[in-house]
Amino acid sequence: MLTKFEKVTTRDGLEDGKALVVRFGREEVCLVRWDGKFFAFANHCPHMDSPMQWGYIEQGFIECPWHGFRYDLATGARLRIPGAGGLDLYPIRIVGDDVYVGPRPPSPAPAPRTEYYG
Repeated sequence: MLTKFEKVTTRDGLEDGKALVVRFGREEVCLVRWDGKFFAFANHCPHMDSPMQWGYIEQGFIECPWHGFRYDLATGARLRIPGAGGLDLYPIRIVGDDVYVGPRPPSPAPAPRTEYYG
């Protein structure tokens, strides 16, 4: 279980438009870099648990590889079906060139922000 911020990669360690899965105990977190920004969320689609790391990433959203549900990377909201379940987001911190993922806040909570230091 993720209980504190953990370093997962560096700014250059993940290409734009790609995903990386990191594990914290039983938790699988999908880290995505899009347009130079980092986003982290649970590595399963809320619809039927498909692995989101294989999803299609474009224009600020990720599309589930199994059934095509699309989610906003910044908010986790499901697109096309307002109010439907979304992705569980994790906060990100950027310290220098290092990228950290933190524990998921208890629900409901506002979408985590990316924080830049140094």
